[in-house]
Amino acid sequence: MKRMLHIAVAVAALWIVLASGAVLAQGGEQGTPTPTPSGLESFLSATATPNTALNLIPRQTGTAFTFGAYQFTVPDGWLPWQYDAALSEAANEQALEAMVVQIDPELVEDASGVIEQIVPPMIAAALAPDTPGGDLIFVSVLEFGYQATLDDMQLPATTDPAQVMTTLGFPEARTQNGLTAGFSLEEDSDQVSYIGGFALPEHDRFILLNGTCDPASWETYGPLLTGIVDSFQLSEADGSAPTPVKPTPGASDALPAGSYDLSQLPLLTPINILYQQPYHFSLPLVQTGTIDLAGLELDPVLEKIEGTDYYPPVTGYVQAAPAVVFYAQPTTTVGVVFAGVNYVDTVLLVRDPEGGWHFADDVKRANPDPALAVNAATEGVYEVWIGAKVPNQVVAGDLYVIVE
Repeated sequence: MKRMLHIAVAVAALWIVLASGAVLAQGGEQGTPTPTPSGLESFLSATATPNTALNLIPRQTGTAFTFGAYQFTVPDGWLPWQYDAALSEAANEQALEAMVVQIDPELVEDASGVIEQIVPPMIAAALAPDTPGGDLIFVSVLEFGYQATLDDMQLPATTDPAQVMTTLGFPEARTQNGLTAGFSLEEDSDQVSYIGGFALPEHDRFILLNGTCDPASWETYGPLLTGIVDSFQLSEADGSAPTPVKPTPGASDALPAGSYDLSQLPLLTPINILYQQPYHFSLPLVQTGTIDLAGLELDPVLEKIEGTDYYPPVTGYVQAAPAVVFYAQPTTTVGVVFAGVNYVDTVLLVRDPEGGWHFADDVKRANPDPALAVNAATEGVYEVWIGAKVPNQVVAGDLYVIVE
């Protein structure tokens, strides 16, 4: 496979805005929205070749593929994949790679590197069972935090979802299956992608669907991919009775604030008398527990993965009691880093003195250790939880704290 998923290109409508958010933060001017794509007919007339060799004709029938709160229609014969939160990221990546093997084993080597970079935020996909143009034909689903997306675009929380869609670069916004949606066509000499964005502010989610194939195959597969993207909806929107859900427990109930003797807590100040910065806490044994962070009403400040515009979702399991508690007297910032030594994929959760939550996953794509910074930090008690992606893990490592 020459290009394999090529999701980084296919989601350009979103990344353009995220990048412009970074420019704004540096004092630059806001980037312009993605221009409206030119007509597909003229594009194909210049690049497409007759598709007479195709032995896989798109079927018009399909079944609803439900994953979490979402669904879309999967054509008969296609291979559906979804992210399983009960598995590690590596196991999810391997499951997707196994599907690529079923389609064409020669594509796996190129596919593995791209899959490792994009899972998550990719939470679901559907792959055609054949590769008439030598590349995968697929639809991918990527999930982002709605509020995090607004923050990156420097838009207020009250911004109308239709304005969010146009700011992201979609030519227009419209109501699709009860959702505010935008659609665009990305065309070049290597691939054609039909992209749909769906704003779900009440779920704090922004969903991006991307249907992609090589230009020569678009003449046959384009209408099918477009139909799949357009069919996206909330799973309870199909007319069936919604599944009753348990009330979401409050974070204060599952992770109650402790009552501490302040004289017994480590005192951390910007000037470390005993050691040079940072402060060091050795953690030879931490039991992560079974409290699922994804099921709590935390609404934390998220830490962006270094070198990307991606805010990881709140996932992981912790025990009720924090692993480290300290009293800090910062001027501006409290930085917390956990460095694991036993190869467990960890997450970091911090409660600040004002009751606010801060969450971090990987420092960067190649480093699964979490790190975060509490900005505009106040004096008081800081509670730190070390979690893991699966419950009841034994974690070992070192916690470092910088107070500025």
